[in-house]
Amino acid sequence: MASRHCPQCGTEAPASAQRCKQCFHEYSGRNLSFGPVVVLGVVALMTFVGAIAFFVAGMGPVDERVLVSAETKSIVIATKFSGGPETQRIPFGNVAKLEHRPVNEGYEVVAVTTSGDRRVIHSGREPLYMEAERYSALIGKPYERIGEVAAPAEEPGAAPPAEH
Repeated sequence: MASRHCPQCGTEAPASAQRCKQCFHEYSGRNLSFGPVVVLGVVALMTFVGAIAFFVAGMGPVDERVLVSAETKSIVIATKFSGGPETQRIPFGNVAKLEHRPVNEGYEVVAVTTSGDRRVIHSGREPLYMEAERYSALIGKPYERIGEVAAPAEEPGAAPPAEH
């Protein structure tokens, strides 16, 4: 019976063996080591994903300013992108109502258009009731308080709170 020696570990094996039973070296002559190819593929994929993320992040707005203009009777939204500025104008006639609503750690005054689009026209950490009323009067549309919890109603027969 013919035999061969494993070039990897030196173990004697039958000539018909496809791999070494000691170290699993392939005798067929082909090396099935994909390690460097896999690492290179992962690096290429990470580079591609990073480039896309960088591109998408660069397309987002850099700065946004909102002006509610009585002179032009419109809400002017000027957005600055890395590629240049963009201006959007919403005529007062296209505004259905205004909303004052709480968000994360603050409040927003939102213009709701007749087509249902919503655009934030003012935001801050404290409630913006005065601003909402001012915009409502300027635009000539009602404003609604959204998502706010009302104070609990007094129970019938309960004593009034003591005055100090």
